[in-house]
Amino acid sequence: MDEPLDTSRQRLLVFARFPEAGKTKTRLIPALGAEGAANLHAQMIRRSMHTASRLSCTTVELHHDGGTARNWHTLLRRAANLRPQSEGDLGTRMRTAFDRSFTRGDKAVVVIGTDCPFLQRRDLSEAFDHLRRHDMVIGPAADGGYYLLGLRRLVPRVFENIDWGGADVLAQTLARAADAGLSVMRMCVLRDIDTPDDLAAFASGRSSQLSIERPPYLSVIIAARNEEQHIAATIASARDRSDAQIIVVDGGSQDRTCEITRAMGAQVLESPAGRAAQMNLGASKATGKVLVFLHGDTTLPPGYAAQVRSVLRRSGTIAGGFRLHIDGGERRFRLIEFMANLRSRTVGLPYGDQALFVCRDRFHALGEFSDMPVMEDYEWIRRARKHGRIGIASASVTTSARRWRQRGAFRLTVAHQAMIVGYHLGASPTRLASWR
Repeated sequence: MDEPLDTSRQRLLVFARFPEAGKTKTRLIPALGAEGAANLHAQMIRRSMHTASRLSCTTVELHHDGGTARNWHTLLRRAANLRPQSEGDLGTRMRTAFDRSFTRGDKAVVVIGTDCPFLQRRDLSEAFDHLRRHDMVIGPAADGGYYLLGLRRLVPRVFENIDWGGADVLAQTLARAADAGLSVMRMCVLRDIDTPDDLAAFASGRSSQLSIERPPYLSVIIAARNEEQHIAATIASARDRSDAQIIVVDGGSQDRTCEITRAMGAQVLESPAGRAAQMNLGASKATGKVLVFLHGDTTLPPGYAAQVRSVLRRSGTIAGGFRLHIDGGERRFRLIEFMANLRSRTVGLPYGDQALFVCRDRFHALGEFSDMPVMEDYEWIRRARKHGRIGIASASVTTSARRWRQRGAFRLTVAHQAMIVGYHLGASPTRLASWR
């Protein structure tokens, strides 16, 4: 018979290192570059924390290495229960965290990292259920380590004399558990994302064991040009739904954008430069019921597919977009976000960097993006708005702050507003493009 556990005394510990270019996910740098590896790492952290936050009746703590509280809140776009990791090797840090939790009276404690994007909420629930019958639960990783460890009480031995980072972490941990006389439940094998060989599995939504083929609900069309620093994270964010069709339409990149896209398992189409032409080409090849148009330096929020479905089900809604978040901690970005989100909510005019989405049949009925060097998103959303409501999802996409940093936040904001005024006064798109 299962031994009852007080679910109010369950705690999930998420161990994460703050993403810094050149210091995190270093084995991915040859494939993605230092910035690209760090951006992918950031996306994996957000995804892991989203999965953890959906677990009911469980306290979630983020045990962090590096970064300030402000850094983490900006990265996650929300407040988090932060705890700094202790000093020492990984075993010492985990043992200290478990000890602290059990000292506070917790009855079941599980620790996970942020390297396994295949981990789902049901896996976390299953881990806590196993702790009703077993002293320890462990999730084996395909590389010989583990992606999850759960205990009902502190057992220091399972953290001692382990070759952390080696290929025998799982075997050594199981041996220590056997020496301690623990009953152990092993979960299914999943794959961490640490090396270039792991990237295609991540992008295709496959664990090391199983791939499920099904018709796509979503086609995510990514317009990209020279986005080698961001494209891996952008593709990874779109794989939040494993059956999404991902099409990267490249506009003549001179860097490794196409190479990285193929390594991530996404489809590549080549197009003349220009977002309108790129997005229209992607839409013509898409097979999903719903189209999501995404910029190459923008990531979708975890759980985005459910948000898209919810918005499009609202009565009278013909298309939609997300709220905007700019990837930077400066206060000026919060003001820009506020104004963009106010505009979107009050007058139904999200811009292209807010990941516009629409049912594929409706997109073709409304007509494709006009062949314009700028304002193609503005023109299309105004056209769509004549036929129905433009819904705004409650979650935010995250877009790179580089444009505002390179050109100046004030200057770029004024230029955008001037372009809108010029557009309504009849200025040609070519002239408007020169104002950017």
